[in-house]
Amino acid sequence: MSENVVRPGIAVGMEDALDECDRTFYAVASKALPLGFRIHAGIGDGRFDGVFGGIEKTFNPLGVTGKAIFPATTLSAEYDGKEMIYGLRLAIVPGLKAHAAWRDGDTYVGLTFTY
Repeated sequence: MSENVVRPGIAVGMEDALDECDRTFYAVASKALPLGFRIHAGIGDGRFDGVFGGIEKTFNPLGVTGKAIFPATTLSAEYDGKEMIYGLRLAIVPGLKAHAAWRDGDTYVGLTFTY
C-alpha cells in the first residue's frame, strides 16, 4: 500500500523464496521524513525474528555542469531482530539498484530490479 502524507507505506513480502538459507515472511511499514530520511518498522519470522526496524538517509545526485556525477545513494542502519546491518544502495537506472551491506562481520553485495 502506497505511503501518503499521513499514512506510512505498508508492504508484505518474502526473502529467500527458494529457501536456500532461511525463508522469511514479513510485514513492514515505512515513512519518509524531512531531509531525505526514512524510517521502517516491521514484524517477521525466520531471519527477521520478531520486531525489526531501521533508518536510512538518501543523498540525491550532485550535478556538475548539468550532469549527475553519481547516482542517488542511500546509507542505512537496520536491526533485523537479531543484529545490526549497515548498508549502502546506489540507484543505477530506474528500477535497478546495487546494494552492499555489512552484518555480523559478513559482507553482502547484490543487485535488485523492481518493475
